[in-house]
Amino acid sequence: MSNQYITKRSKRFIFIIISALAGGIMWQFFTVSGFGFCRGLVCTGTALSLLVYAFFANGEKFKYEFIFAGSALMAVNITDRTGDIIHSLATADFESAVWKLVVILLVAGFTAIPLYSLFIGTLFSSKNHRIFHYAVTAAVYVIVNMISEKYVSALAVKSVFGDTASVPLPVVEGMSLFIALAVSLVVFSAITRDGVAILISLAINFLISCCLVLTGILLRCFPSFPAVSYFITTEQDGFMPHGLVAGAIIGFSVSVILFLMPDKFFEGNKFKSKPYFKNRNFLFICDFAGAVILFGVLAFRSIGFIAAEHFKSDIIIHAVTVIGSLIIAVIFFAVMRKNLLRRKLPVPFAMKPREFAQRTAPLYILTFIAALLVFGRM
Repeated sequence: MSNQYITKRSKRFIFIIISALAGGIMWQFFTVSGFGFCRGLVCTGTALSLLVYAFFANGEKFKYEFIFAGSALMAVNITDRTGDIIHSLATADFESAVWKLVVILLVAGFTAIPLYSLFIGTLFSSKNHRIFHYAVTAAVYVIVNMISEKYVSALAVKSVFGDTASVPLPVVEGMSLFIALAVSLVVFSAITRDGVAILISLAINFLISCCLVLTGILLRCFPSFPAVSYFITTEQDGFMPHGLVAGAIIGFSVSVILFLMPDKFFEGNKFKSKPYFKNRNFLFICDFAGAVILFGVLAFRSIGFIAAEHFKSDIIIHAVTVIGSLIIAVIFFAVMRKNLLRRKLPVPFAMKPREFAQRTAPLYILTFIAALLVFGRM
């Protein structure tokens, strides 16, 4: 076994640890900040995307614009069903046979990060993808979910459990998301013919399901065990363990699948600096808007929520959002204008996406950790 192979595996092992910790912290952040739902999930998606880029981005498919696209796909989750289901298990909101519990958790695993896991898969397949492919798949997912939630999911749950009255709402909603995922994957396969991306996505989702099954067994069968009883607590001074567990499972699952993938998936072509859009003004507008929304508006607005709760003043939400976003906007405007419009570089920053992620990921994640510590949420 060569030293190079050991080094590669060591880096991927470190990636597992960091991703699990980062996933737990980011999920915990939007859970306790009141910043849940799609906007908070974008911050979690951004952190995980930056980590994936920092460790693995070595091909031309890893474009700056795909960081924005992947983070947006995380928002299509609409809300945190995974954390809700763990919460239901921890508080014993419902009773069911073991096999029914396994069905619930398997379904929940496939609805945790359905389209984001597909995005991760596309980064390591040999097919070329456009943001258009992600947009169409996401639109199908949302539309089918809306239809399924209203007409189909309740019937599916009733066929398994006999009735829906004793089943928590996250389970019913999870079934509709599961149906939406199945349909959207069929559509994605039809427009891209990318079976590798789908397999990677399904592998990530299946591992999340297995982790949830293990979590469910621990919560229901060993509630008195010290480590388990701590996480059964629903809230301690704003700290919600079920959000931390959900995020850790997701970060762990993404990283483990990438750890187990053969080396050929990571070799690919070397990064080629080619602009995503030919029109430079349009490229500048898109990159600038995406960067400011991700690293400015959404990040600082989420921090503003817990700051407002700490100081008991809602105006702080808007103050933190505006001030933080303006600072980020000024910095990015100057840098991107110089690189894209004056120097005519094909990318918004004078570095490869991997280098950008390696510098940005620690700062991004540590900012949220600092906010949790400063405002007494950890």
